[in-house]
Amino acid sequence: MNTSKTWVALLALLLAAMAMVPLVSAADTSDSQMSSDSARFMNWAYQNEGKVVTAAQCLEISAPGYWANLSVEKKKAYSEITVEIPNFHSQKLSDGPVSATAQPVSRTSGIRSMIVYIATANSATSAVPGAINYWASTSNTPTAFPVTNIIAQLCRWDGSQWVIADQGTVTDYYTTFSEVWKNKLLPSSGQYKTYSQHYGDFPPNAEPSVYYITRWSNQVTY
Repeated sequence: MNTSKTWVALLALLLAAMAMVPLVSAADTSDSQMSSDSARFMNWAYQNEGKVVTAAQCLEISAPGYWANLSVEKKKAYSEITVEIPNFHSQKLSDGPVSATAQPVSRTSGIRSMIVYIATANSATSAVPGAINYWASTSNTPTAFPVTNIIAQLCRWDGSQWVIADQGTVTDYYTTFSEVWKNKLLPSSGQYKTYSQHYGDFPPNAEPSVYYITRWSNQVTY
């Protein structure tokens, strides 16, 4: 009778151990399970740190599916927006709010309206028990924008550079607010920040017709 109880207890322990194995494996390997687009973008960004490039160059690599479906006019508009690639080998990076503006323009007279469209990017990173919470949003004023996209990449400092630990994306239509809000479960210990790309369309007849914003969040220790 005692032998039967012993075998039952041992079997229960074995099943419990087997159930834990996939969880541990997932936690160990999730940092490397990012999309090939993300990997290509980061490799390209490392090679172009500090350089002024166009939003078109960034989107061709970080969002190739979105880029391929754009009209010739929208591609040209993105090619006219410049952005500086940050130094991904620097641990301290700015985290201030960023915005882009446009104004309606009459197609007949060319006169600009007094209305100003504003896309404002924000982000935040926080350490919670068992996870890193990261968030990025775009607020559109004074009206809804046709297309709002966000790529939010949680980055971990590996001792020499920022590497992607997790990623979230969103595409919303005719909205005044869009966000990515995710948790990275069981992260490795270290320093974390969120790098986000915010891009999309201003309302019709606006100049410029599109926007592209990048920003870093605050930095936290896990």
